[in-house]
Amino acid sequence: MDFGVKTSSIRNLVAGTAIAGAIGLTLTSTKDSKTAKKELAQKLNAISENVNLKVAQVQGSGSQAGKEFNRNDGNAFSANTTYHSYTWDYCENWIGEDLCEKWLDPYVSQHGFTGDQSVLEGKVASLYQQMKETYKGDGGKYAIWDIKLKSGESLKDEQGRLNRKALSQFSLSKEAREAIDSVGVEAARAAMAETFDEKDSKDTMPNMEALRTIAKNLTISYRNNLVAKLGEIRRMKKGVEMTGGENYAGCDALADETDEHPKQGELSDEAKNAGFEQRMQLCKQMMSASVSAVNPTVKDGQVVSGDANDEQVDEWRARVNIAVLDNLGVDPNSIPKPSDATLTEREISSEMISYSKDGTKEEIVYETPKAQIEAYNEMLETAAKQQAEISKSTIGHLPNLGQNITKNKITPGQVSAVEINGLTKQMKNELKGEQVVGANVKAMEMTPEELIQTANQQ
Repeated sequence: MDFGVKTSSIRNLVAGTAIAGAIGLTLTSTKDSKTAKKELAQKLNAISENVNLKVAQVQGSGSQAGKEFNRNDGNAFSANTTYHSYTWDYCENWIGEDLCEKWLDPYVSQHGFTGDQSVLEGKVASLYQQMKETYKGDGGKYAIWDIKLKSGESLKDEQGRLNRKALSQFSLSKEAREAIDSVGVEAARAAMAETFDEKDSKDTMPNMEALRTIAKNLTISYRNNLVAKLGEIRRMKKGVEMTGGENYAGCDALADETDEHPKQGELSDEAKNAGFEQRMQLCKQMMSASVSAVNPTVKDGQVVSGDANDEQVDEWRARVNIAVLDNLGVDPNSIPKPSDATLTEREISSEMISYSKDGTKEEIVYETPKAQIEAYNEMLETAAKQQAEISKSTIGHLPNLGQNITKNKITPGQVSAVEINGLTKQMKNELKGEQVVGANVKAMEMTPEELIQTANQQ
């Protein structure tokens, strides 16, 4: 929900677990291998049915669109972490047809103030209610965000809405991050609990296949949210200005004159001159643009590439976050964005816990995905050298399998977080013959429109 979150939100992808490499199944049960494989497959399928992990991309044909998943992002609508918000400003109190007395800021879910709320929606709404009057007019804190204004710009536009085009920084405050993280931690704990059998001891660790299933589904869910919100940002650009939301995911949804459409603020002159039909066509073009497209803009009645320096802060941050997920280990600062928008090492690092050799927790450290991949590759090199030494010491009686080890190296920027967080090739081979939902999901939608189609076809 929060494009103000720093790029370090990538830490939620369980990167440390994801880079575990090519680990096969360990079927040490006293049961026969066939039974153990079947039970494992059933467990992985059950994990994917956890309401906090369900995503349209990994579900079977029994899923029902519109009943299980959000129409715009394909995530489970009943999850504790589901978040319905608009990237356009929601009016809490209309006066007449087109005058708004009070605007609710974007990224704050209107559901959070009603009985129809998820845990996350309610928590954010409560925090927003407490902090919304904190702005003093000089930058710094505004409601639940830390902000900076561009020189000479005003916080609000002529209609009294938050003017995100005026922002050079738009990130969640420390209090908001902690509140949101707590919801995610509880959801992850609930998912982890489902990896255990009743007969397991409290010291039993979840198997790697279960951890990878959790990590992969969370990764897809996070990416889905980014893609859906990126589409909503684009369809509200000057000259298009077609409202979205979970009930109006597709641009055509607003063409039904019998439906009660959401109201919105006054249109720009460009949108008024274009007319409804042309705006709807432009909306479709915006929603069909690749997630990697830089600042798509309306010019002469068409959607064209724009200037990265003019791209809105929440738009370029969403786009960069998606690029980081799709090319794990890539340098985020190499991705097109405003020239003055350099991301710091801390922003692009994942929070991890460092342990001593005896297993005692030592400290929290921060590492970039690239650094983690490089450390993993170095461990493979070390293991290969050790294997060669062992083979040499046995005069060749034990074969040198070093090449089998190093072939599992990962090239930064050439693998997606969805793929790396999923089951390894060896795991899939050993589960061959069993139905494991979502095991082969690799390609993700490259346009918001494609995501909508996935969300509504399950």
